[in-house]
Amino acid sequence: MRAGLAFLFWVLVALGGSPSTSAELPAPTGRVILEVSGAIARTNDGGKAVFDLALLESLGLQELRTSTPWTGEARTYTGIDPRALLDFVGARGDAIEASALDGYSVTIPIENLRKYPMLLATRVDGKPLR
Repeated sequence: MRAGLAFLFWVLVALGGSPSTSAELPAPTGRVILEVSGAIARTNDGGKAVFDLALLESLGLQELRTSTPWTGEARTYTGIDPRALLDFVGARGDAIEASALDGYSVTIPIENLRKYPMLLATRVDGKPLR
């Protein structure tokens, strides 16, 4: 995964039953950078929740300092705690399917979100990710 493509493009919540009646979210006013679909209660685009950077970051920014195989040295990543995002859209299920812009895809058990620090990064060392 290239460093500039670390940001997740969409998240599919593994179904834990059918979604309840949707409650509308604000519509994004900028370019959509994240799409959440699956067993969610709050939507703003058909059966999906779509976010531009401003709407996503309005959920509250967190920081995580860590190194990666791609950066070597420790860097500070800023972004959204995925638990806050899933709570915000009213997600239900046991896992999420996450895909990056470069085609990388991974299944993340919800229990891992509770055990390990994770971040949907939007910035690295204060600079926006491409």
